[in-house]
Amino acid sequence: MADMAMNIIISPFLGVLFDNLSSLIHKEVGLMWGVNNQMEKLSNTLSTIRDVLEDAEEKQMTNKAIVNWLRKLEDVAYEADDVLDDWATEVKLMQQGSKKVSDSFLLLSCFDFDHIKFRRKIAKKINYFIERFDELAFEKSKFHVSEGFKEKKVEVYQNPETSSIGSELEIYGRDEEKEYIVGLLLNNVNNQNVVSICPIIGIGGLGKTTVAQFVYNDKRVEEHFEVRVWVCVSNNFDVKKLTRAVVDSVSGNASSLEELDPLQRCLQGKLAGKRFLLVLDDIWNENQEEWDRFKYPLRCGAKGSSIIVTTRLETVASITGTCCPYSLKFLSEDDCWSLFRQRAFGIGNIESPNLVKIGKEILKKCGGVPLAAKVLGGLMRFKIDEKEWLFVRDSRIWDLPESDENTILPALRLSYSHLSPNLRRCFAYCSIFPKDHRIQKEEVIHLWMANGLFQSKERIQLEDIGNEIYNALLLRSFFQDVEKDEDGNVESFLMHDLVHDLACSITNQFSSAVGGHMKILPKGARHVSVTSDSAHSPFIVQSINQPMPNLRTFISLTRWGSEFPTHLNFSAFKSLRAMSLASTNISSLPDSIGNLKHLRYLNLSNTRIVLLPESICGLANLLTFKLESCLYLQSLPKFMNKMRSLRHLDIRGCYTLVQMPIEMGKLTCLQTLSIFIAGSGDGHGVKELQGMDHLGGELEIKGLENVRSFKDAKDANLMGKQNLRTFSLTWGDSHKEEESDRDVIEGFQPHPNVKRLFITRYQGRTFPSWFQFSTLPNIVEILLKRCSRSEHLPSLGRLPLLKYLDMSGMQHVKYFSNGDMVNCFPSLEELYLSDMPALEEWFSYMSDSGGQNDVIMFPSLKHLRIRRCRKMKRLPLSSFLESLDVEDCDEMLLRSLKDLPRLSSLKVNCFTEVICFPEGMLQSLPALQYLSILNCTKLKALPAELGFLSELISLKIISCTDLSCSGLTNLSHGYQTTLQSIHISSCENLTNLPDGLQHLTNLQLLWISNCHPALHKRFEKETGEDWHKIAHIPDLRVSGKTYSLIILLTFFSFAFAPNFDFPFLHTVLE
Repeated sequence: MADMAMNIIISPFLGVLFDNLSSLIHKEVGLMWGVNNQMEKLSNTLSTIRDVLEDAEEKQMTNKAIVNWLRKLEDVAYEADDVLDDWATEVKLMQQGSKKVSDSFLLLSCFDFDHIKFRRKIAKKINYFIERFDELAFEKSKFHVSEGFKEKKVEVYQNPETSSIGSELEIYGRDEEKEYIVGLLLNNVNNQNVVSICPIIGIGGLGKTTVAQFVYNDKRVEEHFEVRVWVCVSNNFDVKKLTRAVVDSVSGNASSLEELDPLQRCLQGKLAGKRFLLVLDDIWNENQEEWDRFKYPLRCGAKGSSIIVTTRLETVASITGTCCPYSLKFLSEDDCWSLFRQRAFGIGNIESPNLVKIGKEILKKCGGVPLAAKVLGGLMRFKIDEKEWLFVRDSRIWDLPESDENTILPALRLSYSHLSPNLRRCFAYCSIFPKDHRIQKEEVIHLWMANGLFQSKERIQLEDIGNEIYNALLLRSFFQDVEKDEDGNVESFLMHDLVHDLACSITNQFSSAVGGHMKILPKGARHVSVTSDSAHSPFIVQSINQPMPNLRTFISLTRWGSEFPTHLNFSAFKSLRAMSLASTNISSLPDSIGNLKHLRYLNLSNTRIVLLPESICGLANLLTFKLESCLYLQSLPKFMNKMRSLRHLDIRGCYTLVQMPIEMGKLTCLQTLSIFIAGSGDGHGVKELQGMDHLGGELEIKGLENVRSFKDAKDANLMGKQNLRTFSLTWGDSHKEEESDRDVIEGFQPHPNVKRLFITRYQGRTFPSWFQFSTLPNIVEILLKRCSRSEHLPSLGRLPLLKYLDMSGMQHVKYFSNGDMVNCFPSLEELYLSDMPALEEWFSYMSDSGGQNDVIMFPSLKHLRIRRCRKMKRLPLSSFLESLDVEDCDEMLLRSLKDLPRLSSLKVNCFTEVICFPEGMLQSLPALQYLSILNCTKLKALPAELGFLSELISLKIISCTDLSCSGLTNLSHGYQTTLQSIHISSCENLTNLPDGLQHLTNLQLLWISNCHPALHKRFEKETGEDWHKIAHIPDLRVSGKTYSLIILLTFFSFAFAPNFDFPFLHTVLE
């Protein structure tokens, strides 16, 4: 059997290489450079090799000689790719040298002295590669590989045929799954589908077959179904064979029928009117038509008939299922140990404590997968030497000997063998990330692009192809535990430990995540990530400066601020395609970075970079440039307009940038431009955005005080940017004009696809005409900040999808809405209002009794925050409200606290004149769990209804300086079984706590700080006279002084960035 430590998939890469060569031929570059004949010959040789490549990649699993041939082919292909990329870059730079390039110009340019030298070098290299590829083309004839091979796949591992009879003595941790599926089957009698189909999905080795057997043999299932059939499907979904298998199983005899039609009619005759259960184990077929052909005759059964399908693929579950697929869970650590223990020690045998300890460490390799627990336990079954156990513990799972017993990776590799070449390369590339690393979806797609792991298609963006590949791998369970943004788009994901082991076993030393105490990178590595902290900085120094001619990806996954070499030697990375130095302490880059001509991905986010070298503009192939949260970055390189291939420029959080480089409009390939700072000079205005029609995601336009007219704003062509989802308009801090703002904002009408709109420091009195439902039908979030001259709000209540609304610093707005519709804000869930001193009412008309003329207000509102709106006297009525935060408002606002049956969190802050809360304030809040009372400096007593809050869990009382012990009398009445946490701080008049405190039997946390010294003395540990009242509380902290959050954050800002102002810090301090 071939060495399976590495599986070489070169066909997608060779396809990219072939396309690059064809592109140069198509542009007649070879003619101009005098190497056309050589290029044609090389193209023909590559085409010959490409024709047999797919067959060779399949046969490598059983032929080691093919592995060696593929490895040599891969090495030469990578070399050739560098040369062709050099050439294509040279042509690209020549074309950019003239605004209007003609063939004659290119031809004359070729006779430039430097280009003559380059021509000779290219010709020599092409002849070299012709010889190398010819040798490899000749060598392939030894392996009997077929051209155009597409159908049959050779597999190193075949799943064993399964049956309904299980082989497990005891099944661990699957009772819940069994009961759920059995319940589903028994309750299907009233289902509208004649045949219900329940898919069970999960990665290889997770126990899908075992669960299906467990269900199949349950006595309730046996009694419920007249006929039960088990068919192992596996790789070959042949409708005729499957139909015959079902017929044979039902009849108990082998059928002599040969054609499909009589087989299906025979099947219908045997199942007609009978309630049957059919288990189809291990299905891989993703062809809907084939499935329908098999399924159609089964509709003859009685109501309540069911099919169970087990599969690794979500696509199969989607095609087959009539109910939601059941995703099998990973086993718990205890269940995994029980399974491992049974296999490793047997039943009733003596278990050495040392071996048990080592065994539990070995178990970590299993990741909750039963197959892994069984196999590893079986490997240890007859090993009694502790050294043997330690060897397995310290070995990588792919280094353990493969055998008939060790089927962990072979079982997983079966899923891998079903992938297309593109999917295989992209999956294997993910081995560059360490185990348990949360992989950012957008980042990994950009890394795939940078390394040319898939080819572009006509009129389909590379990013869209990458997204398709990600989705395909997710549906096949290679990725899991996805996290999504508010729009439901995947942001990040994980790889299961065993799936990660599979990827590592495929790439071996050519792609790896290294770190810790390692001193050198793997020799010949092409893709490497370094995981280290400041304690291991010498390793990073050595790794970044050692010669790595083959390296194509270098990613630092260090913690923020980790030490990094100050003198970087980029000449060691001549083939580099992707580099991330994010979160390191680097503050500058050498000019030599401009020599990385192949670089397509550069991430410097969260670094201390101040200035970027101008040589970086020579990176003509750069696709992705990430500078997120570079807090010290003062400017971007002056001539970035030369970087015509750039597709993603992320400068979010670069607060010290004050202008954009000149003529950014030349970067028409940009899809991401998180911030654009409008300037006043030629080449700096918003007109530069005009041709960037591919921009998507989020865009903030700052410096709008430099935009003077409607026409200037209109020239930005925001209406043409249909991929934008978040759009921000920001005027400067000192901006006070209002005359031009109304015209300017009118010209910035965004595309209707925009979902989030943020407007800051706009000085117009009214908002633009496009701020309405007909032009913004998809808006879900709006932020209006410091629009201090605005007197009227737009008709926000008409936006049907609006879920989040945040308004602050709007000093002249009196009414929240004009109330001209019956159902206002139908979808609004979160509302935040602050610093609106003129705001009086929710609507422009409200009766004195508080009625709203039958207007339905905020039917979906869950979270409400009102701060420093001192004229607001009543809260909106919303029975769905879950959290309420009121700060520095009129006391009348507290009186309107009523009929809030779902309110679980209430925060009352800065009611400095309140001596006692309104009577009955808490009486109609039956669901209240979290209550915070802060900075009510004259408050004498807590609300009397406190004792009626039967759900209260947490109580915080902070900076209520007049509050005394008598004001806390209600603290220990009525809810002893629920209150878990009490935090009292800066209540300087508080000298004692009520006597009933010891009766709060469920109290887990009590923190007291900065109160009267007598209080701290009374509750001093062991010696205080009232210590016995609180001694039963597990988490107990009684202290005299604590540093406030404000002091700590102020220290942080001055210690780490004394010269800069951080907007996020102001938000936290607020």
